[in-house]
Amino acid sequence: MYETYTVEQVLPTGKTHNTYGQEYQVKFAENEASFKLWFQKVPEVGNKIDGTIDGWKFKKAPRDQQSPQQQASRPQYKADPKGDGMRQGMCVNNAANFVTAVKDPTLTPAQWAKEVWTHAKALYDLGDLDQELPVEDVKTAPKNVQDALLS
Repeated sequence: MYETYTVEQVLPTGKTHNTYGQEYQVKFAENEASFKLWFQKVPEVGNKIDGTIDGWKFKKAPRDQQSPQQQASRPQYKADPKGDGMRQGMCVNNAANFVTAVKDPTLTPAQWAKEVWTHAKALYDLGDLDQELPVEDVKTAPKNVQDALLS
């Protein structure tokens, strides 16, 4: 079982790692020993850390087994719908494939780009799958690409 420890002292060791962040010598109020631990952000005196002490080693609790207080202090990632780059990229990629496959091959690059943008914008605007379409907007799926263009 993991316990909650309070940071009493923090000293950087000078070691850094691309994945783990920076190493610090940390002393907890609940134990006389100090431990070398890696953190992405500088641990502050008074911070609570869940883990176990086994002799001279401290093991942090996995994120899913941390106390509710520790979990609440972590910022939760929320995608900004206006800045959702992956979604935008997928819409542009799908629109480009669609325009290339079914549109007039004599389009100038500017016309092609405008067509791609128009289709990508339509895909992006319809991409909020948490919202339901009004029943009158729902159509049956076309049997092929040509039928989709004619509708």
